[in-house]
Amino acid sequence: MVLFTPQPHMRYSSTNSSVGAAASGTALTSGAATNSYGSWTQIHAGLTYESAYVVTRLSNTGASATTKNSYVDVGIGPDAANVTVVIEKLSGYNAAPANTGLGNVMLCPVRIPAGTPVWARHQANTASASISILATFAGGPNIGGIWSGLTMQSIVCLGAAVPTVGTGLTAGASGAEGSWTQIVASTTDDYALLGIGMFTNDTTLTGSNYQWDIAYGPAGSETLIAENVLVACAASTELTSMVCIPSWANIPAGSRIAVRASSSGAADTSLTAVVYAGRG
Repeated sequence: MVLFTPQPHMRYSSTNSSVGAAASGTALTSGAATNSYGSWTQIHAGLTYESAYVVTRLSNTGASATTKNSYVDVGIGPDAANVTVVIEKLSGYNAAPANTGLGNVMLCPVRIPAGTPVWARHQANTASASISILATFAGGPNIGGIWSGLTMQSIVCLGAAVPTVGTGLTAGASGAEGSWTQIVASTTDDYALLGIGMFTNDTTLTGSNYQWDIAYGPAGSETLIAENVLVACAASTELTSMVCIPSWANIPAGSRIAVRASSSGAADTSLTAVVYAGRG
């Protein structure tokens, strides 16, 4: 039984991969210097229809007992010299190798116009590092109505730091909540959604699962926006698997943003986080 009438405005999806492959999507190489971006690489020549959101999967960067943190930007533009960033610093922290697990999956409600080439670039804490991005674009010929309010012009990354990490914090151990850690004292724009990304400089993960909370508001009076976002870690192999679906909320300019984390076991050291915020 069909529960609703199919709508023509959301009937199209496209990816940047045409056949099954061990490293799905498009390979990106970071800069020749550590913590520097590589060149823009085209991941799609231009969509048939406008896209309302993008699902990204970052993989093929994990290595046993090695910290391999990555940022991946996604942009649009006519050529590699004229790219506008629309998704900033996606977390590629030690995502699963090419044929192991999901890697890091992010739902990015960003509108991509039809016919415009889509690009990506990679920064890592190791020189000339590889990562793969698989992007699925979903949309249709007449996006409008409800989708106008559910898509952003861009997604920015809050709390990013050098070298290719986020803002440091201490997670609670054995199921306990850690303390709220400030990501930004005062936002410069109004934001309409929030999501989480995780990094660490720890080369010996305990294999704990982490659950993250995101909030806004003054210290001691935080308003919870996203609760118990899961990041799963595998011991010793330094792999993570994260599926991030952003939480929709109206965050006014001037807001303080904070996060906290709980670990299923002993908390790993050098834990850091970033927050992804949608700009309308």
